[in-house]
This record gives sequence, structure tokens and C-alpha cells, in this order.
Amino acid sequence: MKIIKRNLLLLLVLCSIFFVNPILVSAKETNIKLIKATSTKYGTIKVTWKNGTKDWDIYAIFRKEKSETTYTLIDFMDAEKTKRQSYIDKSVKANSNYTYTVAGIKKKDLSRMLGSSILMSGYVTKTWTKPKGNIKCYLVYCNDKFIGFINGNQTSVKYYYGRSDIPSTDVYAVPSKIFKDYDKAGSISVKSFSLKTPEITSVSLVGSGKALIKWTRTPAADGYLIYRRTGTKWSGVASVEGENQLYCYDEKVAANTTYYYTVKAYQKADGKQIYSKWNATGKKLLFPM
Repeated sequence: MKIIKRNLLLLLVLCSIFFVNPILVSAKETNIKLIKATSTKYGTIKVTWKNGTKDWDIYAIFRKEKSETTYTLIDFMDAEKTKRQSYIDKSVKANSNYTYTVAGIKKKDLSRMLGSSILMSGYVTKTWTKPKGNIKCYLVYCNDKFIGFINGNQTSVKYYYGRSDIPSTDVYAVPSKIFKDYDKAGSISVKSFSLKTPEITSVSLVGSGKALIKWTRTPAADGYLIYRRTGTKWSGVASVEGENQLYCYDEKVAANTTYYYTVKAYQKADGKQIYSKWNATGKKLLFPM
């Protein structure tokens, strides 16, 4: 009888070890290895990691700023069947320090919400009853493809489908308690990108009414804008393309005039031009008689 009790106790211990549902597991526990974090474009940071031996369905991305003590869940990413993964964070501030960590999730460890779906004017709407407990968010799938996540306070989701057939819309509840171990994951830090301020290195006369302006290189710049002034108001001289294009000519300089030149770098990002800081005083050139 004692032997049976001991065996039963051992079985209960083993069950508690192997069958407690962890749901979300940190990078340290699953061999998810963070490789690097880089920022070469304004407002973006790319985080790269290598998956371990497990095949995850979803990666959870966490981030904190230098002034913060805890991570914030910023996004989920569908886990493609590859050994190397990366995520681009497009919501960062320039010249700021960030730390990232990544965790893996399996759909089978989450509760799938039952509910009804309707299709109207190309939009699918699915509703469900909120489950018990504190729900952090819901993961939304359309025909087994991950399309995003929504707040845990919601009990419906609407998205554009654009076809006449009603798709399979699956919604999985992610309880808040599963994030208790996220901060045990490995982490990686990086300073977000900002364009370095270029400086005029020389301004020289190279001919009648012609000046040569040279400046320092700004890494990752798409080009430079060159300005001049004779009083307090700056006016454009030239716009040049290319990170390594580090000179231009001003062919409209007049005799017996003092000119000041300055330059700023630019980068094209998401349809906009982002500019560096610039020297508000400028480099002086006196054109003699």
C-alpha cells in the first residue's frame, strides 16, 4: 500500500511538471537566441533572433525604453517555419535607447473563442462572449493566417476581406497571467537611428563667380541640402543625392560679398523626408574684388 501511495505521489509530481500549461515561454527557456538589433532608418529598429528547436505559431515582441523598468507588449508576429526571424519596430523615437525581448506561443495552448461571423460589403465581423479571467488581448486569424491582435476588452472584431465567401475567422484569447515570465527572456538593446549633422569642411573660390563647398559624410543619408546666406535669411544652393556625394558648386557668387554656407542631410522614410540638424551659423566665405 505504501509503495502504491509513493508511486501515486510520484505520478502527481510528474504531471505537475509536464502538464502545467506554460502557454508563453521566454527566450531563455526555449533557446530563442536574440542575435542583433539595428537602426539604420529613421523611426525604425530591426530585431533579429534565431529560433531554437521548437516550432512556434506566434512570437510576442516586448520593448522598454531606457527610463522604463518593465517591458511593454508591442506586437505579435506570425512565426514562419524558418530558423531565423526578425521584426521591424516602426514606432520608435529618434536617438532613444530601447531594449527588446521575444517569446514564443503555440495556438493549441490558447482558448479559441466560439461565436458568430457575418459578411457585409466585404467586411467580416465576428462576435463572441468574453471568457472568465483577465484577458490581455485576442489573436485574430483569417483562414488560418494571422492578421493581427486586438485589446482584451473587446468582444468583436471587424476586418476587410473583400470576397463573397465567408472565411474561417478564429479568435484566440491571451490571458494576462501568461506574461508573468516574459522578463526572464534574453534581451538586446539598441539606440534608435538619428541622422548625424554634417559639417561644412571648406568653402573655396575655384573660378570667376564660382565656389566649391565640401562637407562631412552622414551615414545612411540619401542626400544633402546646401544653403547660403548673406544676411539672416538662408536660401537653397543645391540638392545632391547619395551618402558619399560630399561637395557641390555655387556658381552665382558676387564680388565683394560675404557668404555663409551650411548643409543638412536627409533620408527618405515611409514617403517622407527626414532631416538632420544643421549649423545655424554657417561657414564663412569672403568673395574679394
